[in-house]
Amino acid sequence: MSTTADLPRLLCVDDEPNVLDALQRTLMDDYDVTTAASGAAGLECVQRRGPFAVVVSDMRMPNMDGAEFLAKVRAAAPDTVRVLLTGQASVAAAVQAVNGGGIFRFLLKPASEEALQGALRDAVQQYRLVTAERDLLENTLKQTVEVLTEVLSMASPLAFDHARRLNTYAQYALRRLAWAAHWEYEVAILLSQIGYITAPVETLERSFSGQALTADERQMMRRLPGVASELVARIPRLDRVAAIISGAQGARTSHDPIVVRGVKLLAIVSEFDRLLHLGRTPAQAIESLRARSHEDRLVDALVGFGDRTDGQEVVVVRRTELDTTMAFVGDVVANNGITIVRAGSSVTPLMLRRLENFAEGVGLPETFEVFRRS
Repeated sequence: MSTTADLPRLLCVDDEPNVLDALQRTLMDDYDVTTAASGAAGLECVQRRGPFAVVVSDMRMPNMDGAEFLAKVRAAAPDTVRVLLTGQASVAAAVQAVNGGGIFRFLLKPASEEALQGALRDAVQQYRLVTAERDLLENTLKQTVEVLTEVLSMASPLAFDHARRLNTYAQYALRRLAWAAHWEYEVAILLSQIGYITAPVETLERSFSGQALTADERQMMRRLPGVASELVARIPRLDRVAAIISGAQGARTSHDPIVVRGVKLLAIVSEFDRLLHLGRTPAQAIESLRARSHEDRLVDALVGFGDRTDGQEVVVVRRTELDTTMAFVGDVVANNGITIVRAGSSVTPLMLRRLENFAEGVGLPETFEVFRRS
């Protein structure tokens, strides 16, 4: 026997209580049914009690009709499948609802139980297909990004830690901005530094610490986001991410709001990091950004960063005690004199594997001094 938790979640919206009662009785055995007596109440349910697999709405309701309501549902919960019930056999109303709300089914009242159940079965199947594809895509991309960032951590620990810092600032800001599509912004931040694996370590060290670069080095550094963008653009579904990476250096413009926001976010957190490395406190860096940037909302989203201690302590551990909450205080030098990890590098699973290989080969020190986040 199925429990309510196992059933597809369905929201029914109608201004007539008797209609809602009838829908509840008819559908309660097959669905976890929630009801709302107006478009406004329905939107509150979507925002506070979602996600719903399907929303069924009446067309004619006071203050907010079904077409307007379902268009707002589409904006708030694009995965939710939308079904419209109406007593109006108006072609104009149908066209408005379908175009504005992305309606999956349009049923005339009174709809038979068989027609309603059939439409809902199809709607639930559509919801499952959409969410399964999205989950597969996001999981695949997540694994791809993790692999690329692991490679970056080995090839250029400086660039990896720079990307990690930028991502820390971005995550802090995004929690306060409440933007959708967080994963695209975060992936763009993390992969924005992948082109830096082609740059000499000495140049990166001077660049990240705010030291002067030669004219040739400045030209090289300006090219690196384009290198990253070209690499990322080869991965399916990361077009926006590639555009964000290149756009942050003025190499590309876009009318896509996600790309525009991402470009601005990457530029702001990059400048924030530069100012911190010049010795500014977070509060001083924010004041400097306010004076030079027109992106007040983005700058405001960084207010308060660093107010609390980051909870790091320095400890000495054996290789077998290393974990991903740690970062190395100094360079890690193998027994043959080769530096295999730079100071400040975070410990990653791939790095642990590399340390194990060096320990079994040429040998490593017995202990390491590390920062550990509490």
